Order: sequence, then C-alpha cells, then structure tokens
Amino acid sequence: MVERHGRGLVRKLGGSLTTFEEAVESATVAIYFTGPDGTISYVNPAFEVFTGYCADEAIGETPAILDSGEHDEEFFEDLWETILDGRVWEGEIHNRRKDGSTYVADQTIAPIVRDGEISGFAAIQVDITDRKQDKLELRTFEQAVEYAGHSLIVTDTQGRIEYVNPAFEEITGYSREEAIGATPAILNSGEHDDEFYRRLWETILSGEVWHAELVNERRDGERFIVDQTIAPILDDEGDIERFVAVNRDITDRKEIERKLLNQRDDLEILNQVVRHDIRNDLQLVVAYAEMLGDHVDDAGQSFLDKVRTSADNAVELTKTARVLSDVMLQTDAERTAVSLLGALESKVREVDSAHDHATVSVTGSVPDVDVWADELLESVFRNLLRNAVQHNDKDEPVVTVSVTTHDDSVSIRVRDNGPGIPDSRKDEIFGKGEKGIDSPGTGLGLYLVGTLVDRYGGSVDVFDADPEGSIFQVELERV
Repeated sequence: MVERHGRGLVRKLGGSLTTFEEAVESATVAIYFTGPDGTISYVNPAFEVFTGYCADEAIGETPAILDSGEHDEEFFEDLWETILDGRVWEGEIHNRRKDGSTYVADQTIAPIVRDGEISGFAAIQVDITDRKQDKLELRTFEQAVEYAGHSLIVTDTQGRIEYVNPAFEEITGYSREEAIGATPAILNSGEHDDEFYRRLWETILSGEVWHAELVNERRDGERFIVDQTIAPILDDEGDIERFVAVNRDITDRKEIERKLLNQRDDLEILNQVVRHDIRNDLQLVVAYAEMLGDHVDDAGQSFLDKVRTSADNAVELTKTARVLSDVMLQTDAERTAVSLLGALESKVREVDSAHDHATVSVTGSVPDVDVWADELLESVFRNLLRNAVQHNDKDEPVVTVSVTTHDDSVSIRVRDNGPGIPDSRKDEIFGKGEKGIDSPGTGLGLYLVGTLVDRYGGSVDVFDADPEGSIFQVELERV
C-alpha cells in the first residue's frame, strides 16, 4: 500500500521507495492513505498507537470510525469539498479512539493526483490534546489573574515591572502603562527601612518565598497595608527568571484590629474597676449592713435584709463580670487537666453556706477524676448552683448535684425544685443577656457557663426534672 501511494512522491523527491516507506513507518505522527471514496488502504504504526485501531481493523473502513460527534455535517462537507477540489485541507479535528476516549488532532489531508485524476488521499494527524489542554489551563490562569481581587505584579530579576493585573490598578491608582517599566518602589511609603528591603531581596534572590505585611502608598499619597507574598519564577534549568508578587489589601482589617485592641484596653480598665473599686465598695456596704443589724428595730429589719440581699447579689455579679472579662481578654487559652473533685465540692460548700434558707448538696460522691478545662471551671459550677437557688420560687430551695463517669467523659447534673424552664427557652437560655423566669438578674451567669463549657469542648443542656424543677447537665471530656 505504501508502495502504491508513495511512488509518485518518491519520484518528486528524488529518493528511494525504501527510504519513503521507512520514513512513514517510523513517523511519530499518524499517517493513513485512503482511496478516492475515503476507504482506508494503509495506516502507519503511529496511527495504531493514536487511535487504538490496529491496521487490520482500520483498513477497509473509513475515517468515520474516528468520528467523535463533535463536528456537524457542515464541517465534513467543507472538508470533502476542499480535497475533492484538489486542494489541501488543514484544521483541528476532535476524534474518538477505539476505547471511547477523545483526542484533538492537527490534521492535514492532501489529494494524491495521478494522471491528472485524484486517486486517493494522504492524511497526517498530529495529536495536540496536551497542547490544547495547556492552552486551556493558561487561558484559565490568565483570566483568573485578570479578575482576581488581589493585586498581582510580575517583575524581571532587576525588579522592573512587566505585568500588573486590573486589581493592581484599582488598589494603587497607577495605570498599567504607568507601572510597566517602573519598579515597585513607586509604592514606597517610607515606612520601612533599608534593612527591611535588604532582607526581602536576599530572600527572593536565594529562591525562597518572601511573606510580610507592608505599608504602601497609593498614587494619590494615601497609605494602605498589604499582606504580600513574593515568589521566584524559575526556568527549565532552575534559574530565576522573574518574580511574582501577590498583594492582599488588608487596610480595613488592620483598622478593625486597631479598634478591637482599643476596646480590649478599655475592657481591661473596666475589669480593674470591677475587680477592685466597685467590689471593695460593695463589700463595705455588706460589712456595714451586718453592723447595723443590732441597731435597727423590727420595722426596719426587712429593709435591711433587702439591702444585704441586694449587696450580696451585686458582689456575686462583680465576680461573674470579672470572670467573664477574663474570658474575653484571653487570646491563647489552653485546656489543662483540672480536678473535678476539687472544683465541684468547694463550690457546693460555698453556695450552701452563703444561702441559709437553701439546701445544696451532693448525691453520692464526686469521683476523683481530671477533666479538660482551666482555672475558671469553678465559675461554671458556682453560677449553675447560684442560679438554681436564686431563681427558685420555693421557700426552701433544694439543689442536688450528681456525677456520672463514662469512658471518655463526665456528666455533672445540677437539679433544683424550682419553677422549671419552658421548652421554648431551653435552647436560648445560655445566650448573652438571657434570664430565667421572672429573673431580676442580668443573665450573665448562664452565658458565662455556656461560653466556658464550649471552650472546654464540652456541652451544657437543660431538661425538665420529675415531678418539678430543672436539671442542668454539663458534659466534660475526661483526661
């Protein structure tokens, strides 16, 4: 077959038929010959590799065996019109292999003319699937860069700008024409010293990635802050040929951080006031109220009792506010192993002693186990126990505490004989500012409980007790 189709070409090239056959057989591109009606008469080994069809399967068929369905009838009509007119057809074609996979070929089909008549066609296919995919990926990357919200700069090894994306123009105020050919020094705000830039260049010239926050200056003189990453671009030999810098404008974020820092400072001042000044004054009120007990007649005793109760509540509120501010001020709190026995029993005794009209006790015993928490765990139990007493409508509030251990956790249940909590409020009772039924308090105690338990990786829930009251259950991880 090669001999029949190749003899004319060999005569024109002045070579030997053997040489032509060898060239076709060893070619890395797919080559096939057809008759004038398109019936395949020869395929080279590369065709078999490209398409998955062996020579015996392809010969006698037409190239339609490769039809992927990607092209319409007009495409093939144009192809046939071209080659039947004696002209060469060139184009990209999507073909389907024997296994069903598709590939893209750069195809050339040339008529074979003998005695002035077309006796067949010679087709050459170059698989350009990878090249097309590379172009697609490059186009996708280019579009991503163009539409990215972060500023992007490409420079040569001397720092001269070769490319900026639209985000650069929007953020800096410099047009692409103004930036290209200049250096990033046009953004220099004077905020950073020579040593800063020396370290930058030393890092990227050594092939490493530079990452830092920079204060830059826009074209109009306004300063802005960016989170900048500069990476070297290497050639095939591993040498640096360019640098690419990605800048994320964090000016707004830094302003928010500044405001939060100021608020943190204000909170620390408030914490000091609550911790010392207000609490000291309240303790004086409590002390003098105790001293007045022997100097007030029966008619004034009820008023004095209200003063004592309110002052005691206010002292407890300052404790809760102090702990809550400590929690809010902590930025790197870590869980540690805390003795459940020590944290729970001490608070049960404390709350029981502070409320003569109530009974606060432990059912059974508290196991000597450690849980994951921190030094504020006692505040969880103090607030739950005080909440159970203060928001109780009975003349003698009864609060019982029980503990159940599991393989990986511990359940602490605080049960009271109070009015209970409606189902509609159970999910929100631990929210900021939420209060119990008819509660005159602030709701900070239970909010603190929920905040701390969540930070410990535990959970806190509330259930109805039978026949009355509520059960608050805290689940903590065992060490």
